[in-house]
Amino acid sequence: MNKLKYPKAFYEYAGIDGKANISLSKKVELLKKWKLAGKPNPKKQNKRHTKSQQVAYRKNLPYKEFLQTDYWKKVRAKVLERDGNKCIICKGTYILQVHHDSYKHHGDEMNHLEDLMTLCKNCHKEHHYAQK
Repeated sequence: MNKLKYPKAFYEYAGIDGKANISLSKKVELLKKWKLAGKPNPKKQNKRHTKSQQVAYRKNLPYKEFLQTDYWKKVRAKVLERDGNKCIICKGTYILQVHHDSYKHHGDEMNHLEDLMTLCKNCHKEHHYAQK
């Protein structure tokens, strides 16, 4: 089965067959008309993913990249708020980090906030050395 590159509504609006080969300039012209008509960008359709697909995606991100996601920023903010914006060990408030006590639920932290804790940089470092 040949998948359409744009939504079916775009081809209907443009009056062309989805399988037809049209020039790039013609596509640009049609896209401009589509946009002027107030239609959504056909390439930026809102794609909904299941929860398990989202978790799998986050799990497979390189860890440094994962820490830059909006998802992690929201999780981090919730954990910091829960812990009173203080290190749970020394009660310090300087250079706070959110530590994974377990990576069992990595990618689905929002539903397992109990796996996370707020630590200051020094306590975080000591916590890791103590685990070795």
